[in-house]
Formats: sequence, C-alpha cells, structure tokens
Amino acid sequence: MKQTDKFYFGLFNSWTYSDPDYIDEMRKELAECNDMELDEVPDSWIYEQAEFDMDCEKTNLNKETGGYIIALADLGFWNGRRTGYKKIGTNVNEIFDSYLGGDECEWYADKYNVRATASHHDGTHYIVFRYVDTYEEMLSICDKIYDGRIKTETDFFKVTKSIRPFIARIYGWKQYGRHATRLEYRKAA
Repeated sequence: MKQTDKFYFGLFNSWTYSDPDYIDEMRKELAECNDMELDEVPDSWIYEQAEFDMDCEKTNLNKETGGYIIALADLGFWNGRRTGYKKIGTNVNEIFDSYLGGDECEWYADKYNVRATASHHDGTHYIVFRYVDTYEEMLSICDKIYDGRIKTETDFFKVTKSIRPFIARIYGWKQYGRHATRLEYRKAA
C-alpha cells in the first residue's frame, strides 16, 4: 500500500527516521528549540524523538479489544516466503510491541484492516492484525495456521474481526463495511 492510496492511514513509520531530509528538518527544529548550532545537536536526540513518537502512538492506541489479537504474516526470507502467526495480546497498542523482524517497520490501516510491513536485508514481511473474542478461538486459529488449514488472508478474515474500528474511533476515521453507521453509508453514496 502506498501513502498516496486513498485508504492509507499511517500509524507509525520508522523509515521516516532514516530519511535524510526528515532528519535535517528535525535537527533544525531541535537546534532552534535548544538555541544550538545544527552541528551541536546529538544524533541520539533524533533516535529519542523516534522513540517518543512511538510512545505517543502507543498511548493514543491504549484501547482494549475485549478479545485476543493475532498477527498473520506473509514472511519474506532469503529462501522464499512462509506463513506465520503471532499471538499479540488484548490491547491495540500491543501491535507495536511485537518484534516484526525488520530493520525498518511501518504500521498502517487500509480501508478495512490494520497492517504492518517490516523490511530487512533478506526480504519483506507483510502482517495483518485481527482479533477474536476468546482465548480458545485464538488457540484454535493459531493451530489452523500452523497446520496449513488457514493459508490466506481471506481464510483468516473469515474467522477473525478487524481491529481497525477501534483505531478509527480514536482518530475519527471513516468506517467502512459492516462497522459503518447508516449515516456513514449515506455520506459514501
């Protein structure tokens, strides 16, 4: 998904903090705020800002789902692609705590789901986060992914629910599908 996509809703993107233009702009702001010269701003402040931004996002998304979040991953390795899963927890902000196996990571929402990509030297992982109501459901779904009975996102979507509505309510994003209100349906028509 590209940031120019109509249904792209960015949550956190670590690539931003490796963009030289962004770093230069951040260095200028830090120098100005601290009455310093540009070359006096320590690199550690840039990394601290990235950690602060991530912590802010975690605070914003401190929302219990009432269920258990599962990540389904299409994993890219040097020897090919694999399917994987991870049991995340019950709070939406826990999607940021699970290591995605990448040097650069991005969390975002599309029209219906919350996703992440994690790039590393061997490839890219594509992850979608969804939830189920009970612990037993989570265990059953994870077993089915492990056994190869759930192979695709479509299979996964049939037995899980999107966590996007929790985030959409926090940020005031438009809801789509069965989570939308009648008013939102009328506006979209």
